[in-house]
Amino acid sequence: MAEDRLFDRRCRIKISAPANGNNYNGTLRDELEISTDETDGNSLRITFKIELKDSKEPNTSEIAIYNLNKDSRALIQKKGSKVTLDAGYSGSGVSRLFIGDLRIGDNKYQGVSGDWVSTLKLGDGERAWRHARVKQSFGPKTGAGDVLRYMGNASGLQLGNIPDVLADLLVTYDQGYSVNGQWSTEMTKFCKSIGYNYSIQNQTLQVLLPGKSVNANGLIPEISVDSGLIDTPEIGTPEKKGKPFLIKFKALLQPTQIGALVKLKSRAHDGNVLIKKVIYSGDTMGGDWFVNYEGVISDGRQ
Repeated sequence: MAEDRLFDRRCRIKISAPANGNNYNGTLRDELEISTDETDGNSLRITFKIELKDSKEPNTSEIAIYNLNKDSRALIQKKGSKVTLDAGYSGSGVSRLFIGDLRIGDNKYQGVSGDWVSTLKLGDGERAWRHARVKQSFGPKTGAGDVLRYMGNASGLQLGNIPDVLADLLVTYDQGYSVNGQWSTEMTKFCKSIGYNYSIQNQTLQVLLPGKSVNANGLIPEISVDSGLIDTPEIGTPEKKGKPFLIKFKALLQPTQIGALVKLKSRAHDGNVLIKKVIYSGDTMGGDWFVNYEGVISDGRQ
């Protein structure tokens, strides 16, 4: 049964910190990897909450690691660190749930339990979103694809589906186009001018038309009782008149891409759902190991 996997949970965290002061982009890095794969009972406890959404603000994660040694506690406080979290099951393996830039690294000793708790608060693509700058002028009759290509490269993030979007952009700027200032502000204005939305998903740009989906190789995964669906999905009213119905549901922990279609098979709804928000919650020592979904009912057209 799907519930049996709750006793089979695995989690791996990798922290990569600058080795020389605040040289964020330096090639010399201090690395720390924490895994719950050990079978001798010495695995550290890890808890996490990850919130992913389809908006331009960075996705967030908060991770707690119990009883790191002194040197590791010092490393998690280094500015410029990047953190990856993979989670899953010993039988099927782990999948990447989050990559983020360190916002805050904090260590606290809990006197009652005698535990050191190291907390990491992260933002996906945080440094690029806050600090990347652009300055470029494009001449008359410039195509929107040229601007998008420049903005993608200037972000320092992975380009994601941008190469696919370039082929579909027919907009041209008769008087030219210019960008000057903070990358995130200019990217928001540019995407609005072409009718697209953008978000950052695991250090990767995602640019989509409203209501459209991105599914690798056209595959649509199914979520059902057999694959871990929990309880009955809740269907709500549309955000606006004429828009698709909202739907919320919960399942055992499994990776899901924002902006992707999933096939939900349940009594409340049997059909496609476009995923707009995901919250992963996990505790390697028991309790949470779930994912909560929010999306809109979709007819499946891409």
